[in-house]
Amino acid sequence: MYRSSAKARGEYRRSFPNAFPQLNSGVFGFRRSDAMTAFLQAWKVNVQDHGTGKDQPSLRELIWNKDLRVTILPPEYNLYDHHSVDVMVPGRHTAPRVLHSHRLLRKSLPARGQDPVKHYFGAATAYKLQLLLEGDKTLSGSSGRPARRPSWLEKLQLLWLYLVDGVGRLAGRN
Repeated sequence: MYRSSAKARGEYRRSFPNAFPQLNSGVFGFRRSDAMTAFLQAWKVNVQDHGTGKDQPSLRELIWNKDLRVTILPPEYNLYDHHSVDVMVPGRHTAPRVLHSHRLLRKSLPARGQDPVKHYFGAATAYKLQLLLEGDKTLSGSSGRPARRPSWLEKLQLLWLYLVDGVGRLAGRN
């Protein structure tokens, strides 16, 4: 996502074309096989040998050098920048499937029965995610319900929640 940064352009043992960037390894899926087991073992050794604790530069090199089929999941399967939810439009953007954030490590666990998304990301983001899910045409077919756009009342409620969350952040409550 931030391919222009020095960190993302960092090299392990060699340079690569800009069209083959480092991959975010925070969410990683794979099919279990001998080839994948060997790949993961080599990746572990390379990260340990590199000495920086950075896994993405060595992952980039290993994928380049191995004969593995690789598919990059779209951003909704690894939403790291939760602020991008603020600009997503229900019915136009696909809803996030995986929320990947350091906020999940920094805050206490939610109370029993409390909405975890609301606890970690605030009421406005939780409501916006609900609207995105309801408007996502890629999910509506499998759920048996049609996708829908938010009503003017829901948009007004979302605006109110953003204002309340913003005031809470300014007051130091989040």
